[in-house]
Amino acid sequence: MSRERISVALRRQWLAISRTVIETALLFALTFTASSFAQESMKNSTVVSGEVDYLVAGPDSSMFAGVLVPGPSIKFTIYVTTDKGNSWTERRNGLPNDGGSPVFSDTTNYVYATGDSGFYRSGVHDTAWVQVLSGGSGNVIECVVGNSLGLLIAGTYGGQIYRSTDHGDSWQQTYYAVDTGAHTTGTVYSLAIIKPSDIIAAISAYRGPSWMVRSTDGGSNWVKFYPQQGPVDFNRLWINAFTGSVFGTELSGGGLYRSTDDGTTWTLRDSTFVIYTSSSIAFDASGNLYASTNDGVSVSSDEGVHWQNINQNLPFIGAQSIAVGLDGYLYVAEGDSGVWKSTAKVPAANGGWENVVKVTSINNHGSNNPDHYALYQNYPNPFNPTTTISYDLSSSGFVSLKVYDVLGRELETLVNEHQNVGKHFVKFNASSLPSGVYFFRLQAGTFIEARKLTVLK
Repeated sequence: MSRERISVALRRQWLAISRTVIETALLFALTFTASSFAQESMKNSTVVSGEVDYLVAGPDSSMFAGVLVPGPSIKFTIYVTTDKGNSWTERRNGLPNDGGSPVFSDTTNYVYATGDSGFYRSGVHDTAWVQVLSGGSGNVIECVVGNSLGLLIAGTYGGQIYRSTDHGDSWQQTYYAVDTGAHTTGTVYSLAIIKPSDIIAAISAYRGPSWMVRSTDGGSNWVKFYPQQGPVDFNRLWINAFTGSVFGTELSGGGLYRSTDDGTTWTLRDSTFVIYTSSSIAFDASGNLYASTNDGVSVSSDEGVHWQNINQNLPFIGAQSIAVGLDGYLYVAEGDSGVWKSTAKVPAANGGWENVVKVTSINNHGSNNPDHYALYQNYPNPFNPTTTISYDLSSSGFVSLKVYDVLGRELETLVNEHQNVGKHFVKFNASSLPSGVYFFRLQAGTFIEARKLTVLK
């Protein structure tokens, strides 16, 4: 190895060690230095303990829901309904200890779930999950697309793109997001199958400009490209199968963009559009666009130019996730408000809703009260742009939850109020923060604890 390469390697090691020392010191300092909604057709509602964060429409009119489970550590479990939301059954067998969340369905054969420990598959009438791809550091699945013929394309936080043609039984790595000129790697943030063999992916670079890649042979080979018009750094891509249009939301800001030429050029459809989460867009069979933004749940019949609000009677504004089931109904999920289903099929859904999954034990009372204070690691982590922070309070009192940068500067106050005993969940939106390491600090009475979180854009 040349002296120059050895010198670069030593500098990188020193920077990594220095960063770790600084982060540990700040974590220590932060820890130990004091400073009647809808129609009442709810008789069949399923009650779960946790927070519903993700919905995926599965085969045979099924719906899969990812539920964040309270406890000593952040875990996910999955519930499934096969009778249009009337009853839901937990399906956790086969998942690792930290659980998993549904992320994709081919709508014909399988539903797929991801977690820190890997990638999992289950048929709609199965009773368990089967691991089809191992996970680990840098190999956490960030996005998945596929079709009913067995094609799966998966992108990871670490920049890999994997391809399977047999429903996940076997995989090949077909791309690694590295820019040798800029000396940087990137995260595969989103994928979209435009035509049977044409796929595009959005790559967010860790430093330097982001880029996109395209495959014209079903994901076997990829070519880098930059759009001739419009942004490059998309955090999510969606395809309107009815019209063939591709939609994207920008990583660094708001706005909804559309491409009608397979991603070559992009035009701004709605400059005020700020998506609530990455899973808050869905299309019905007629091409109508449904979205949950900070303004509520809305529908557009002209691909994002004009919107009609259908948020009436929902006990929240923005939803964590939104999905159109193969049963023709619109489903929305919002944390401790559970899952809500439209009382009319799309596109006639106009504000009538029924609560098909209720949530309990978010703020426990009675015999299930925590017997000690605790601050848990946020999930997901790394994340972009939203994550959930949970903590236990063994007694009522004034609570402060704040976010700091690595220099100890206070950036945001998430909680600053009196709270009751129980388990609490708080969502943190870091859309205004650049990529990096930050800290969140909980103070409740004499209890003080801080943890580290990572924003990855």
